[in-house]
Amino acid sequence: GRAVTAASQVTKLKSQAEALRRQVVDAEEVAFAKLDAIEVEHGQKDEEISLLQGKLQASGDELQSARSERDALQARLGVAGVMISGMNAELRGVSAGIWDALGGLG
Repeated sequence: GRAVTAASQVTKLKSQAEALRRQVVDAEEVAFAKLDAIEVEHGQKDEEISLLQGKLQASGDELQSARSERDALQARLGVAGVMISGMNAELRGVSAGIWDALGGLG
């Protein structure tokens, strides 16, 4: 009787062990699937970050370009201002000459 009981207990333990082994395998599969999903998500985040960095770089380049244009315009305005001042001085000189000439006539 004891041998049968022992054998049935061994069989029962073996089936429990097999059930546990299957649970462990299932849990591992779930864990690996989660890891894969995390890796995929991480890859997507890396791509998004790269895209954002690219956009940021492009924005920075545009800003730098706009600043350069502004500086060039300011320089041209400065040159134009100097030219206008020079023309005003010439005009004053011409008008003074005209007044002198007119005064000389009078």
